[in-house]
Amino acid sequence: MTKEIAPVRSLVDKLGQGQMQKAIASSLPAHIPAEKFIRAASSLIQNSDAAVWLNTNKVTQKSVLQACTKAAQDGLLLDGKESALVKFGSEATYMPMVQGILKKARNSGKISKIDAVIVHQNDPFKYNPAEDDVPNHNPDWFSDRGQMIGAYAVAKLNDGTTVVEVMSKAQIMVIAADSRNTAQYNGKHAGEWWRKTVLRRICKYLPSSTDLD
Repeated sequence: MTKEIAPVRSLVDKLGQGQMQKAIASSLPAHIPAEKFIRAASSLIQNSDAAVWLNTNKVTQKSVLQACTKAAQDGLLLDGKESALVKFGSEATYMPMVQGILKKARNSGKISKIDAVIVHQNDPFKYNPAEDDVPNHNPDWFSDRGQMIGAYAVAKLNDGTTVVEVMSKAQIMVIAADSRNTAQYNGKHAGEWWRKTVLRRICKYLPSSTDLD
């Protein structure tokens, strides 16, 4: 009698061999070794909610493998830092994290610096697009900064150009209302989602690449 292989073990085996391994290797940009990507993805799958989803048939193996391929195409490691697995219905999908979005932007080779920052109610903040190159934001990091009221992102290109995007809480919540992760925008890690939102907005105006120059 053949012993049944646990869904997680079966998927990890598929990920590291045969056609799936070749598909991931061909999808990745040249600077990321397939072994490194597969090792990170396998660890994430085995040590996250994805293991529970798979072992209880709450997501399909096919959707997890497709998520791995998509992350590889975008040049982001599935390690919980650059990108992660999330569940929608019975399907798993990959989602870039702040670190991953920043990495994609920097990988264009045309951006010298990019970051996104949360603005709190008690923070001194001033920005006049007609006069200021960047927002004047000087929070007291050790005081009660109050509730989050917005976020901004600043990118500096190699040619000296500065790109700024500022979003209020109301603007961010409009995006949240259309998201499949609406609750996350007010949850424990809300700041991460606010930063991701303003980064996605500014990246529309920036060069982006999955590969390095």
